[in-house]
Amino acid sequence: MAQSTQVLFSHRDLIELLIKNAGIHDGRWSLLLNLSVGTGHMAVPPDQTGPGVMVVVTSVGLQRLQDGIDAGKDAIVVDATEVNPEPK
Repeated sequence: MAQSTQVLFSHRDLIELLIKNAGIHDGRWSLLLNLSVGTGHMAVPPDQTGPGVMVVVTSVGLQRLQDGIDAGKDAIVVDATEVNPEPK
């Protein structure tokens, strides 16, 4: 059997893994990406140069949602009390 070369996670899976790894037991959390943006002349395809933008993910983390704030029905929010309850 061939060895897998990729392991993919959904946004929700990443949030759950980060909550557990950080030892967080309460609050509602969403995924946080810090980005850096650079501009310059790009050559894509190689024979056509033009203005372009590069975006680099500089870090990935969690952001806690304030109590009482509705993130919206389509938001990817994970409740730490459900996925990583406090040990008894």
